[in-house]
Amino acid sequence: KNLSNTLGDDSVETKSTIDLRINNREFFKKTFPYFQELNQKLNSRTGERIEHDTINIVFRYARTKNLPLDYVGFLFSKRTKYPLLIKVHFKNDDLNIIKTLYERYGTPEIIPWKQENGKSLCWKKARDILVLSFVPDEFGNPEYEIVIYFANALESLITTEQQKRQQDFLESGKKIF
Repeated sequence: KNLSNTLGDDSVETKSTIDLRINNREFFKKTFPYFQELNQKLNSRTGERIEHDTINIVFRYARTKNLPLDYVGFLFSKRTKYPLLIKVHFKNDDLNIIKTLYERYGTPEIIPWKQENGKSLCWKKARDILVLSFVPDEFGNPEYEIVIYFANALESLITTEQQKRQQDFLESGKKIF
């Protein structure tokens, strides 16, 4: 409730959808096959909306509050309270985020895009990844997107949800095919 009051209406949601993709479907599938596999497990193959037992804290209009970021989102497992995903978008690197990432984590893997002026930088720690993408706007100027994927927490969410679905089927007397 405090976060909703501070960050604004609809800033805290439970039961949200999850889409791990960045850039486009083919880029994500080719570049991050393991996280593509997790994304497929989190979503319906038929396009049906699947909501997960999560807490989604979103600050969509940070710039209007004189903050140097445009969007900040934290997605947590409601059961474990561990982060699943963190997303940050900004147009200008007023906080020297890029320089700080290099200083803290070293040289990243550079992943070029098909789109001119687009690329992603990727840092890996254990099975988690931090991706900083340079996304060209309509004039070719970069906008920045950071996504942090927490592999173990995402796997745990998937496993827990699969077990719950199986239990629900068994309790309802239906067979699992």
